[in-house]
Amino acid sequence: MTPHVGNCLRDLVAHPLRNIFCSDSIGLLLQGIEAVANKQGYGVFICNTQRDPRLEEKYLRMMGTIEPLGIIYCCNPNPDFQQQVEELAQTIPLVIIS
Repeated sequence: MTPHVGNCLRDLVAHPLRNIFCSDSIGLLLQGIEAVANKQGYGVFICNTQRDPRLEEKYLRMMGTIEPLGIIYCCNPNPDFQQQVEELAQTIPLVIIS
């Protein structure tokens, strides 16, 4: 079984015409994360919440189920889920890129 890293995104490309630099930067960031992870034998799951708190909550629950070896948040967690994120970080290495 391939180990995996979860990647939670609040908004990957919500406004691509208004903020091309941001969406391009996130795309490049994700490509880099995936390339390095693949070289090390890891898989990467990308969870795009589209700024929907229900999706963010769903993905956070999934992280507990699939037991990733690490989580990379490419946004600040929704304040409603800060406690849940902190609890995950107690058992799973978690990085927030914001």
